[in-house]
Amino acid sequence: FWKKGFIDLSAKTVRLDDRFYTFKSKGLIDDTRNPKGYAYQGETFLIADASNSSGTYFLINYLKNNQLATVFGQTSGGNKNGITAGQITKLTLPHSKVTIDIPLIGYYPLEEYPNEGVSPDIFIEPKVEDLVNGVDTELEAVLKYIEQSLPMNEK
Repeated sequence: FWKKGFIDLSAKTVRLDDRFYTFKSKGLIDDTRNPKGYAYQGETFLIADASNSSGTYFLINYLKNNQLATVFGQTSGGNKNGITAGQITKLTLPHSKVTIDIPLIGYYPLEEYPNEGVSPDIFIEPKVEDLVNGVDTELEAVLKYIEQSLPMNEK
C-alpha cells in the first residue's frame, strides 16, 4: 500500500526535458525566507562526515556554498551530481512485508560535477585511538580553532 498523506505536486511542476520535471516559479522550493533581525550573527561551525547524506547533505552544501559555516571533518555522504532527498514514500510488499523507500523527488544539477560529497573547509582525520578513548577528534579541533581565533583579551 502507498503511504497515507502522499502529496501530489504535479500542479507545481513543469517538464524540464524528456527525463525530468522541475518546480514552477514560486513552487515548493522557490519560497524566499527573510531572516529575523535577531538571528544569530556570530561564526558558525559544522562537523560533517560520510554519515551525512540526504537532508544533512543539503544543509552542509548550502551552509558551505553561502559561507554561513566553517565545515570541519570529512567529506559528506551524498553526491554533487544528484540526490534523492526530496519527497519519499514507503511501499510495503504484500507477501514478504518488506518495506522499501521510493524517492519521488530528486535534485540534479544542470551541469556535471565530480562524483563526490561536500568537502570540509578543514579536514580532520579521525584517529582510532581517540575513538577507543572516547575523544571526539572533530569537536576537539573545532574548540582549538575557536580558542586560537579569540582575541588575546578574551582567552
